[in-house]
Amino acid sequence: MNYNDFLTRQQQIKKLSIAEQKNFYEQLLKKKYDKTEVRILASFYYGQLFYQEGNFRKTIEIIEPIIVDYQSYPYTPKLLSCFNLIGVATHCETEYNVSRFFYETALKIAMENDEKYYYAFEYNNIALTYIEEQNYEEALKSLALAEDVLKDCDEEMGAYIYINKSISLQKLNRLTEALKAFELGVSQYHADTIVPDDVTRCAATLYYKLEQPEKYETYKKQILSKMDEMYAAEFMDACRELFECGRDSCDDNLMNHILRSMNQYMEKYPDEIKVGLEFAELIYVYAVGKMDKDAILEALEAKNYYKDRIIEYSKENHIKSLQQYIEINSQISELERDALTGFKTRKAYYKDIAIIECDEEMCNQPVGIAFADVNGLKKNQ
Repeated sequence: MNYNDFLTRQQQIKKLSIAEQKNFYEQLLKKKYDKTEVRILASFYYGQLFYQEGNFRKTIEIIEPIIVDYQSYPYTPKLLSCFNLIGVATHCETEYNVSRFFYETALKIAMENDEKYYYAFEYNNIALTYIEEQNYEEALKSLALAEDVLKDCDEEMGAYIYINKSISLQKLNRLTEALKAFELGVSQYHADTIVPDDVTRCAATLYYKLEQPEKYETYKKQILSKMDEMYAAEFMDACRELFECGRDSCDDNLMNHILRSMNQYMEKYPDEIKVGLEFAELIYVYAVGKMDKDAILEALEAKNYYKDRIIEYSKENHIKSLQQYIEINSQISELERDALTGFKTRKAYYKDIAIIECDEEMCNQPVGIAFADVNGLKKNQ
């Protein structure tokens, strides 16, 4: 299937059920050594389906083979999309430094290909990882760089940048600046239309801190009414932020509402272990506040359970990474030998010579090199 055929087919596939879409991409990706633009596109759309379901680990598993061997593929802007998709998936798995690495690599590739359109996007993503690490000063530095190149991007990118800037400034208690950034994002860049859920969450915490209860209540109700529709990452952020508001204001009803919502989410998605750990942490905090010893012990058991599952997953992921590394090196080794004779290629011999020259023991030993020109091997005998 060539590139144009894929695009035509993909538009038809989008109308099918999720299961049918997954099957289509799975079949396309069975050709492991197909280093084409079509493979990049198929991997992206396949991984995106699992991301939308909150299955971040599967998303990473699908995209990782493209990422670790990206230099073997033709450049296409969708390659940057793959880096961003695995970046947001690892972000949701709370692996923020890994996520940042993917965004920084995407920025490097964009710069190498003079894709100025993507600069602001990548700087904003890098800032998000710093926000999650509570390193708000670094987040603001990345957002300042995003502002500088915003002119080369779609104007709507400003909605993301200024809402994230407002969030970072809030955390540093620079509320006047945070309000200015928020209002700029909404009035000039229409953030309330482009990223309505982000605006709602940002506004709720901002107006809570500014002690404007009417506005806070309005945005809080909007968040609570949409929680069933949120992706896992948005859901986690909303729960965490509203729970903190409820805890600060001693709002038991709000905290209990959040805990019930998280419990319902975990019943629906029991394999979302990072959400489960976050849920157990909030239960623990609530139980400590109430001095409920039984609830504290139960929450600690839940935290340990999810931590053990995370460790188990990390081990499995490490093994998969090793397997991919071995497979890629195997492919490289195959490319270093002539398919007909089995002899190494000239490039492979140069590599061997470089190794000898760097080895103190070997470079002091006599080395012989023989060249032979063999013709006619492909002729029929």
